[in-house]
Amino acid sequence: MSEPPENHLPEDMLELYALDRLSGEEWAAGGQHLAGCSLCRDRLEEIKAYIATMREALRRIADAGEER
Repeated sequence: MSEPPENHLPEDMLELYALDRLSGEEWAAGGQHLAGCSLCRDRLEEIKAYIATMREALRRIADAGEER
């Protein structure tokens, strides 16, 4: 049985965590939760993969613009 959503980190907090945009206190609380929650760790990895994909796409677009 999975945990109710209120026991997990909110999506926006996971996104900010992935982007390293949380305050020290928020970062610590997020890290503590992630240490014990595989569902949130999995979602964080998905978010990180998405961010990496978008950064690569933007890099390719910028590179294509420079070639013109």
